[in-house]
Parts: sequence; structure tokens; C-alpha cells
Amino acid sequence: MTIAYGLMLLISIVLLIVYCLVIKKKEKWLIVFYVSICIIQIGYLLLSISNTVELALLFNKIAYLGHITLLMSMFLNIVSVCGFKYKKILPITLIIAGGIVFMMVCTSGYLPWYYKDVSLEYVDGASKLVKIYGPLHVVYLIYILFYFCLMIFTITRSIITKKV
Repeated sequence: MTIAYGLMLLISIVLLIVYCLVIKKKEKWLIVFYVSICIIQIGYLLLSISNTVELALLFNKIAYLGHITLLMSMFLNIVSVCGFKYKKILPITLIIAGGIVFMMVCTSGYLPWYYKDVSLEYVDGASKLVKIYGPLHVVYLIYILFYFCLMIFTITRSIITKKV
């Protein structure tokens, strides 16, 4: 499993480098997208080789940081592709919302809000966190659902207004 995570990290880094070298007119949110994928893969790779619960939780938080920025960059890329203009306050608001969600994730290991209990298990030579979700975990699920609803709304609106 660890080899697969390492391979995925290598592929994501190569894709980031190729994008930066080949594409002349770069989209900033597409770069954030590629970097987010790299961060996620780093988190998963390090999580798979963790030997303590504390380290595994730290690397899990790194992966969550990548997930949070990935959703934001996906949405802002869709907004750009659909031809909509937005004010600077939109990315700032999304970053603040993501920061709040990430702070909730960071309570894991200290408070039973995000994860009530966490243990480390080894499956096929790789570490895996076994989690019992706390009451704040639902906020992350709502966060994901909110972004997907925004993306679907943006695409639908673009089709209806014939911006695509």
C-alpha cells in the first residue's frame, strides 16, 4: 500500500511540474488544485508509514488540509471555466470557511469533538487510522456537500445562461 501511495505522490508531482513547465498561461486555481493533490498524497504516504497514533493523526491532518484546498480550487476552477466573474471576497470567504473546518479537524487527538477515539492498525504492512467519529465530523461532510452543490449550481447556471 505504501508503494502505491509513493507512486501516486510521484505521479502528482510530475503532473504539477509538467503543468508549470508546459502551459504558458497558468490558471492560479489549477496550480492550487495540483498542489492540493500533492499535499493529500504526502499526507497519505506519511500516514501509511506512521508508527504512532500521534504521528498518524498529524499526517491525517496534512491530508485533510489538502482535501479542504482541493474542494475550494475545484469550485473556483469551475467558476472560471464557466465564464463567471467573482469578487475577491469569494476566495477569502472560502479560505476562512476552510480554515474553520481545518481547525475542527485539528482538535483530533486532543479533544473528542472530531474523533471520539483513534487507534492505529496495520493492514498489509501499512498503518491505518481506526476512527470513531465525534459530533463535529458531520461538519466536514456538510462542507463537502456544500461544495458539490455549489459546483452543480454553477455548472447548471452556466448551461442555462449559455455561458459555456
